[in-house]
Amino acid sequence: MGLSLLLGISAAAQANNPQQLQQLLISRRCPSCDLQGVVLYQASLPRADLAQADLSESDLRQASLVNANLAGANLHRADLREASLSEADLSGANLSKGRLDAAVLIQANLNEANLSETNLNRARLNQGRLFGVSLVNATLAEASLVSANLSRSNCSGANFQGADLFRVNAIKANFSGADLSGADMRDIRLFDANLTGANLTDANLIGANIQEADFSEAIFCRTQMPDGQVENSGCSEEGV
Repeated sequence: MGLSLLLGISAAAQANNPQQLQQLLISRRCPSCDLQGVVLYQASLPRADLAQADLSESDLRQASLVNANLAGANLHRADLREASLSEADLSGANLSKGRLDAAVLIQANLNEANLSETNLNRARLNQGRLFGVSLVNATLAEASLVSANLSRSNCSGANFQGADLFRVNAIKANFSGADLSGADMRDIRLFDANLTGANLTDANLIGANIQEADFSEAIFCRTQMPDGQVENSGCSEEGV
């Protein structure tokens, strides 16, 4: 059977280790395999077992990895743009400096994963498990994280411009220096969270639980507070 048929795509897959790639394509099982730099554009690999595999710098654009096991996998600098990863297990995975633009990660397990400096613009992380995740300096502009769990996550310096954070659980999360301008933060749980220096311009915090949260030096401008009042204390003279 040709590689293109195994993949369900027209382009042939490529890897530095063709034997392990063939193992993956035939059995969908390749835990701890060395697949660094593999090209699996549009590959169909639902429920694949790639736990602890090295997929660094791989091309997985538009790949289907629904329900896949990628726990502890190395996906550093991997390209997963528009990939389907709903209900996938990415716990403890290294996704730093990767590309997940418009990826679908609904109900995915990303607990303790490293997403530092990763591009997640327009990604869908609804109901995702992101407990203890690192999103340091990541970009999540217009991403959807409705009802996701970000408790104890480190989102310092992250860009959440226009993101949907409705009903997110962010207890003890670190948003220091984060850009949350225009974010929908209604009913978010920010108990004991760190928002020092965060930009909350045009953010909507109606119904949010901000008990014991630290907003030191945060920017409030046209910010809708939990009680519905608008806070403009951080607006510049130009109204920015």
